[in-house]
Amino acid sequence: MINRIGKWFDYLSYLLNSTNRHGVHSPFVYEFVDHVLYKNSSEKNEFLEYQRTLMVQSITLGFDGVSLSKYVNDYALPSKYCELLQRIVLFYDIKQIQEIGPSTGLEFNYLRFLKSTGLSPDLRLASSDKSEPYFSLFNKSQQEFEKVFPNLFDNSIEHENQFYESKTGGTSLFLFHRLDADLDFWNYFERVLPGSGNEDFFVFTHPYQNENSRLNWQRIINHADFHVTIDCFHMGIAIKRTQQVKEHFQLRY
Repeated sequence: MINRIGKWFDYLSYLLNSTNRHGVHSPFVYEFVDHVLYKNSSEKNEFLEYQRTLMVQSITLGFDGVSLSKYVNDYALPSKYCELLQRIVLFYDIKQIQEIGPSTGLEFNYLRFLKSTGLSPDLRLASSDKSEPYFSLFNKSQQEFEKVFPNLFDNSIEHENQFYESKTGGTSLFLFHRLDADLDFWNYFERVLPGSGNEDFFVFTHPYQNENSRLNWQRIINHADFHVTIDCFHMGIAIKRTQQVKEHFQLRY
């Protein structure tokens, strides 16, 4: 209950302090707002939303002692944020995506959809840190995806070692789940950060889920390597962009 109240206060503060394109003076972030954040998605697919609906309605035991439906509600991105991820990939011509941390596979399928349908046929996808029971659910989610889509462009999900060894040029996106998992989160983050590029996107889901998440998100905002950080409440974004003065943006979404 305390955590829920704290989250509502966080959301109220976000609404009061966030802005739209008229409060943005960075050309890069203004472009992000105008061409990505507030642009309608044309990549909607009924199966992806249906898959999320099934998980939200599930009464089976999930993770951390709660039902699958509660876990999805607490830790999986809402559909409109998954569509925002798609728009980021398409607009910035993201070539490589690595998902890091325990997940249900829902966000990964929205990204995989871009490759499987030919919207981004050269996209490389990898997923790591999938311990049980998350690994089983992630695999099941991928199997359901493969029953629906022909996978004309989608031959495999790469292992993280293969991903790093053959990482090519082009912009990458690192999708981090569970900021509240302190040790695992920072271990992976510190492994990925040194090899990342100046324009690569670091995306963090649910930065206000609980106190640990909030503290870790604040550490990301304050991190000297990131000159641009963007708060969309359910999603946090960080980019090095050393050519800019360090600045934090709260954007209403």
